[in-house]
Amino acid sequence: MKTKIARQAMFPRVAAHLRVMGFENVSTRRGKADDLFHLDGKGLVGRGTVRAMPVDLAHIEEVYSSVFLKKEGCRWVHFSYGGYADDARKFANIRGIALFEYAANGEIRPVTSSAKRLLRRRPDSEVTRRLRRALWLVVAAGLLVIGVVYWKVVGLVVAAVVVGAVLIGVLHFKEMTTRR
Repeated sequence: MKTKIARQAMFPRVAAHLRVMGFENVSTRRGKADDLFHLDGKGLVGRGTVRAMPVDLAHIEEVYSSVFLKKEGCRWVHFSYGGYADDARKFANIRGIALFEYAANGEIRPVTSSAKRLLRRRPDSEVTRRLRRALWLVVAAGLLVIGVVYWKVVGLVVAAVVVGAVLIGVLHFKEMTTRR
């Protein structure tokens, strides 16, 4: 069994972890019981516990019905110091709840597939995708200029193809940047 820790020991690390995953305005506050805490942020709602014992299915079901179902537009996260029972993990995987386990050394590890997906959803990877898309647009525009300048008939065909590719890229880029 793990040694006890205080909520205040988890608060800064959990909040920082969520910010790294791209959530804004993350805040933590204590819950009604001594071993519980609340997580809030833009597009995020969550709970956590500093109990040294694994979180059971009853606890996850209670949080799911009393908190998560009321916040359907948000990502659902739960942090636990003591880990999770197998049936709680299965329930969370089915419902899309991101479970994270907090280790005594401050490491946070994803437990469910939803949690692993959230870790891959880092803002830096989104920026990389946007930069890659912008690079393709520049290359396509360059090919358009080369095609029109150097080839007459072939240049017009290449230009038409490149214009189509650029338009598709621009529309996709706009969709990516406005979706939040």
